[in-house]
Amino acid sequence: MFSAEKDRDMVPIQSLDIEAETKLGFNLYVNLPLNQKYVLYRKAGGSIDSDRLERLSRANVSNFFILKEDYHEFVKYVALRIRALIGSEDSAQNRRLMMNSTKSLLKSTLDQRDPALVNSLMQNLNDIAVIVIESVLETSLPHHKRTFRKLLELAAKGTDFQKHPVNVASLAILLTFGIGYSNEKILSDMAMSALLHDIGLSRCSPRLVSLAHQVKQLTFEEREQLYSHPRATLDILDERGIRLSQMARTIILQHHEEFNGYGYPEGVRGYNLNELAQVLRIADDLDGLIHEITPDAPSAKVKVAELLDNYHREKIVEPSLLGRVRAVLV
Repeated sequence: MFSAEKDRDMVPIQSLDIEAETKLGFNLYVNLPLNQKYVLYRKAGGSIDSDRLERLSRANVSNFFILKEDYHEFVKYVALRIRALIGSEDSAQNRRLMMNSTKSLLKSTLDQRDPALVNSLMQNLNDIAVIVIESVLETSLPHHKRTFRKLLELAAKGTDFQKHPVNVASLAILLTFGIGYSNEKILSDMAMSALLHDIGLSRCSPRLVSLAHQVKQLTFEEREQLYSHPRATLDILDERGIRLSQMARTIILQHHEEFNGYGYPEGVRGYNLNELAQVLRIADDLDGLIHEITPDAPSAKVKVAELLDNYHREKIVEPSLLGRVRAVLV
């Protein structure tokens, strides 16, 4: 057993990240809050049968714990499960596996009320997604891998604004995968679009950037400047010689457009709107929502459900896509 004073040595992970009948590359612990102890539940090399995992789920055991020294083994364990499905045959069974894998990654994070735990689990998602993103970039867009690494380095030591693109890329990749896209090129385009989608904001005032998700507080002139940032992003990419596919450019340009036609910068509406641009919009909103969680606020899951209901009510997201996203998130 470990005493509570050893909390700093432990990392929480989602119980749904553990696959039944699969060899573990790390020691797995459970926490006994009444006596403040961590108990070794499975040794590295062992596995958990499906019946036991089901009983744990029914008992609301949502988190396991691992030692910090085993964290990278855990990240590889989960990422490899996802990577094995990328490029797989487009079948109903594989799409179901993709959706369930994504849902298991997101569920425990969104169920939390403790901001510190949410941030810790969000970092887990980022670390897992980074391995997946680097893998698909290596296969389909190797020349963009260096750009990706630079953005990761900036995020690791930067401000929340600089961390935002990596958070959004992680959520966008998981959502794209979860709704059924396993093609490496599509996932690569989504990764690069998400990482670069907001660099046009660098040409906006600091006040505008801080209120980018609170448009009603902006003046008319500030709104016009904000609404131009997707085009500014593409201009900056062209100036710096960063070449993206036409698909990726469309995702960036349309990530603030809405199915109802009231988005920006061009007011694209209906089925003229790129589906993956809408996925990026959802990932962008989710990151903002997750970082607004406080101990006194409803869980992220409740706020996500409210967000999706608003998308439906205002016809912001295409209905069938919204249904597929809802199945992954709620």
